[in-house]
Amino acid sequence: MMTDPIRPTNPAYRRVSRPAVNSSKSAPRAIREPHQSQHQQKPNQRFTRKKMAVIAVAVILSIITFAVGWQLFSKSNPQETRLVTRIRSMAEVPQDEIPTVQTITDKNKATQAFLQQSEDGDKLVLFVQSKIAVLYRPSTDRIVALGPIELSAPTVFLRNGTNQDDVAALVDKLAKAPEEYRLLSRDKSAKDYTQTLVVDLSGVRPRDAQQLAATVGGIVAKMPEGESRPEGELLIIIGYDQFNR
Repeated sequence: MMTDPIRPTNPAYRRVSRPAVNSSKSAPRAIREPHQSQHQQKPNQRFTRKKMAVIAVAVILSIITFAVGWQLFSKSNPQETRLVTRIRSMAEVPQDEIPTVQTITDKNKATQAFLQQSEDGDKLVLFVQSKIAVLYRPSTDRIVALGPIELSAPTVFLRNGTNQDDVAALVDKLAKAPEEYRLLSRDKSAKDYTQTLVVDLSGVRPRDAQQLAATVGGIVAKMPEGESRPEGELLIIIGYDQFNR
């Protein structure tokens, strides 16, 4: 009888079955890193974004302020806006100041030395705060004169536009005004006026005219039709409102 060369014949031998190995426990578990939510940001990132937002808001507000200011000036007189823009492209003048623009209507009445070369239709552009004047000629698109201006105390002419003879109260206002005025003379108007008017006869005193109107309680206006042109740079036409206060 042949024996199985593989299986031992010793009866004491027992085949021991090995316990099954759980493959799921043999491999070490991978350690997961805590997942960072997209909504969670580092402190420095939050600070950077906040800072950028503040800067963006400041820039937008600056642009809006400039645009509104320029738009208000543009709506006031589009022709003057184009004129000032043209002058700024031709000469070095203040960029952050809104000037006053006057039209030369009678060169023979232009008594200022700066206006000796002026012609009817020329534009006088005054940067009052910077004390710079520009004489521009639209017909030839050129600057006739440019330079500093020194304005002395304005001369004032009084014209009574009422039937009241006592104008001492208005003269007293001029004497007590913080600004200096040189009173020349007075006469009677061609007609009566309800409101006191201040006229800039020189064409280069718009700021002084505004201050004078505030002093006497009047308004700045153009020369009324039918009135003769007196001497002086500023004209006050006294109205009845001076006696009703």
